[in-house]
Amino acid sequence: MKLSRNRFNYAWVIVGACFLLELIISGFAAGYRGLYLVAVTDGLQIPRSLFSISESCRSAAGAVMSLFFGRLFQRFGARRLVIVGFITMIGSMLVYATADKVIWFCVAGAMLGFGSVFTAGTITAALVRQWCDKNVGTIMGIVTAASGIGSAIGSQIMSPILYDLENPLGFRNAYMLTAVVLFVAGLIIIPLLRERRSNSADSKQPGLKEDSGKQLQNKGL
Repeated sequence: MKLSRNRFNYAWVIVGACFLLELIISGFAAGYRGLYLVAVTDGLQIPRSLFSISESCRSAAGAVMSLFFGRLFQRFGARRLVIVGFITMIGSMLVYATADKVIWFCVAGAMLGFGSVFTAGTITAALVRQWCDKNVGTIMGIVTAASGIGSAIGSQIMSPILYDLENPLGFRNAYMLTAVVLFVAGLIIIPLLRERRSNSADSKQPGLKEDSGKQLQNKGL
């Protein structure tokens, strides 16, 4: 993997931050939603078809926010969007942890979908493209793989909490623990995020090589 020479050292920090975002957000916080489906519906005695609506709200909110992501990224930058994303994600977990009606699960699902756009997936892809000049696909593959690792870790930690025989509402504790993990992760990751400042090398048109420029000068163009 080769990263930008001008920002070589800090580009690796950004890649590491993106890896952590995918690990925590796509993996630990949202990678094993099926476990919650059974735990919540059994604990509150609500139909699974109704609870599934919250997942639809999550997908719809994420799709809508993705439409405006490019403009928001250019205007506010990565760090501000990630801050908003973490706040929204933590809020969604708190709503999940206290919800007792389907409508509140739908609200939490919409908040989760909204926050995930600004903390994983779309935002990590934008950051990698902003900081890495070569082998972007390889780097994104490594970053994306973190979601699978986070999901495996999260499912092992949360399963005993979700299916605690002595506590049929164990899912509330699982959501609260996730909120705490998100809070700690935000404190670690957010300070690492920076914007890549443009320079003379970045201002070159894509595909325009220095040799081509010299040839044009020799021709008097």
